[in-house]
Amino acid sequence: MAPKDVKAHHVPMLFKKLTQQPQIFKSKLKEGDTCRIVVPRTIVDKASWQPTNSDLVYTINKRFETNPVTFELRYEDEIVPGRFYGHNLTRFQVSEDTAYRVEKVLKTKMVNGKKKYLVRFFGTKDTYWINESDFE
Repeated sequence: MAPKDVKAHHVPMLFKKLTQQPQIFKSKLKEGDTCRIVVPRTIVDKASWQPTNSDLVYTINKRFETNPVTFELRYEDEIVPGRFYGHNLTRFQVSEDTAYRVEKVLKTKMVNGKKKYLVRFFGTKDTYWINESDFE
C-alpha cells in the first residue's frame, strides 16, 4: 500500500504488521544428524556429472535459533569453523551400502589370485584395501 493511500482505519493493521515478531522457520535438521554441504555450482558445472554435495560427511554439533536457523558442524571430532545455514545442508544417512568416490588408487596386490587395491576415498584421511569386485 502506498503511503498516500493510508487512511485512519488502516493504522491499527499497519502498526501490528510493523511491530510483530519476525517468523522463525523450522528446520528439519537437529543436533547429531549427519549431513553434507551443498556445493555452489557455476553455469559450466551444471552440465557436468559431478554431485551437488560435498564428499565429506559432517555431524551437526550445535543448532542456533537465529533467523534463519544456523548450525555448527563437526568433522571427525573437530569443529568446523563458521556457521552454516540449513538450506546449505543436506541430510545424509550413512549405511553399509553407501558408495563413496575413490580419490586415488595407491597400491595393487594379489592375494590368493584376487586383485586388491589400496585406495583413499574422497572425504577420508584413511586408506583401505578393497577387492576388485567391490568397484562399481
